[in-house]
Amino acid sequence: MARYLLHLHDGPATPPITETLDVSHDADALDLAQVVLLVTAVYTHAEVYRGPTLIGSCKRDSHAE
Repeated sequence: MARYLLHLHDGPATPPITETLDVSHDADALDLAQVVLLVTAVYTHAEVYRGPTLIGSCKRDSHAE
């Protein structure tokens, strides 16, 4: 299993909350990030990192870029 970092953002001015994910594949980490956004109302978007590498990000539909 690989260790991923999930950065959960609550808008541009608030520092992100960081959670660790231990999953087998990049796709699993991205899927978990989307689930977290679906089940919480606090976060506007999430970024997934494997080490220093950004794997991907997702955002709430109501969050403007």
